Amino acid sequence: MKKSKIFQYGSSSITFRLDGELMVNATEMAKPFPKKRVHDFIRSKQTAAYINELQSETGIPVLVVNRGGSNSGTWMHKLLALKFAAWLSPKFEVWVYKRIEEIIIDNSHSTSWDLSNLSPALTKKGPIYNVTTIGKMLFPSLSGEKLNQFLKEQGIQYRTDQGVWQLTEKFQNMGFAELAPVIRPDRDGEERIVNFHLKWTEKGCRFIMGLYTKANSEATLRSLSTPEQEAGEYTMVA
Repeated sequence: MKKSKIFQYGSSSITFRLDGELMVNATEMAKPFPKKRVHDFIRSKQTAAYINELQSETGIPVLVVNRGGSNSGTWMHKLLALKFAAWLSPKFEVWVYKRIEEIIIDNSHSTSWDLSNLSPALTKKGPIYNVTTIGKMLFPSLSGEKLNQFLKEQGIQYRTDQGVWQLTEKFQNMGFAELAPVIRPDRDGEERIVNFHLKWTEKGCRFIMGLYTKANSEATLRSLSTPEQEAGEYTMVA
């Protein structure tokens, strides 16, 4: 389901749209800066390389141009929008980052995440999700192994000597996850519990999505060059 939120930057209205991914109207972003144009930013070699890399990572279009209709204009994936904002103005970059963070935090505590395609297992306590499917929901190229490592680095979980992921003490008893048995038949065909896997509840699934998206946005913001450093790399059109 598409959801839009409009923020005011000075006298300009800037639309942020949540449609599976968070997209920002770049045409509106450029209006407070009449001497800079979206086209000039997009056509630079550095931006083209960044778009290709981001598109390869996310597996979705990160730059969309709509001509006419209620959603007209150039729309950018949130990470590309952050880079564009940095090119426009440092002050504006911070403003855009705060608006993206605000939306992400708001939606990590709401029902805005579409979980309908995750095919969870059903238990008496409700649906549970494995980390691989949660990773695919965030980015098609994000593996369960990488997401597990991220959760470990964030202090959410740890791995036992037996190779079982478990929640750290701080996140236990929060309804985020539970240990589910791995059942396989033995040589005689009798089913036995051979291991345990950490399975995430719907609450835990939303928590991971919000945490990962927020961390990913912050990492991108820190890695962005300043407009002064990049100024010589953009070709301006008269």
